[in-house]
Amino acid sequence: VADHASALEFLAAMREDAVRPSVFTYNSVMTACVRARHPEQTLELLSQMRMDKVGLDVALVTTALTACATTRQGWPFAARLLEEARGQGLKLDLFAYNAALSVCSRT
Repeated sequence: VADHASALEFLAAMREDAVRPSVFTYNSVMTACVRARHPEQTLELLSQMRMDKVGLDVALVTTALTACATTRQGWPFAARLLEEARGQGLKLDLFAYNAALSVCSRT
């Protein structure tokens, strides 16, 4: 997907067609939003994902932490996300920890 607007349109189309988004779907759309410098939209998608009862994975947590590094929500949001990930039994990798450290360095 070339840009975040197209990614969001695909997500909306999936919903209209009653196709349940997966963690991969959400991570792809969130990544497009981060790259387009729309971190707040990324965090809104994380909330939508929770409402859809889609579980986290390490890649998605890393993407969301990257967004946290550039938002006003910063560390408090990141800390809750890390706690949620651990609560789901996720084993974070080097990329996730580096993204978390990035949030710390910018708050």
